[in-house]
Amino acid sequence: MSMTLEKAIIHAEAVAKTKEREAKENRNHGGWAYDDEAKKCSACAAEHRQLTEWLKELKERREQDVSDTNTGDMISRQAVRYKLDALVNEFEEILAHIREREVNDSVCGLCEYDGAYIGQSGDWCNECPGFEKDDCFKLKEKCRKEWTDING
Repeated sequence: MSMTLEKAIIHAEAVAKTKEREAKENRNHGGWAYDDEAKKCSACAAEHRQLTEWLKELKERREQDVSDTNTGDMISRQAVRYKLDALVNEFEEILAHIREREVNDSVCGLCEYDGAYIGQSGDWCNECPGFEKDDCFKLKEKCRKEWTDING
C-alpha cells in the first residue's frame, strides 16, 4: 500500500489529535510523572501539527506549480522540482527528528527500512539498521518520487 501525500496529511493530523488527547488525559491525572508524559505528548502533537502544515503546503505548492508548468515553461518546471525536493528534504528531517530524537516510532511507516518480517529462525526480525539506537530514519524512495513528481 502506497503512502500518498493525502494519506500522510491524514496520518499526521490523526497522530497530532491522539497526542493532544493523551496530553490532556495525562494533565487531568496530575502528578509529576503524568506532567512529564503530558509534556512529551504535547511536544509530539506540536511536531505533528507542524508536519501537517508542511505537508499541506507541499500539496498546495505542488498543485499550484504543476498548473503553472503546464504552460510549457521549462525554467518554471525546474524551479518547481527544486522547491519540491527542498520541501521533501525538510519533511524527511522532521520525520527523522520525530523518530530519532523523540524516540517516537509513529513515523516508521514512511521509512525505507520499515517492515518487520519473520526470518529463517521463525523469530520476528527487523531490517532497520538503527532501530535499537533510534538512528535509522530514511524516507521511502517511493514516497520521495511520488511527492516530487510534478507530472503526476
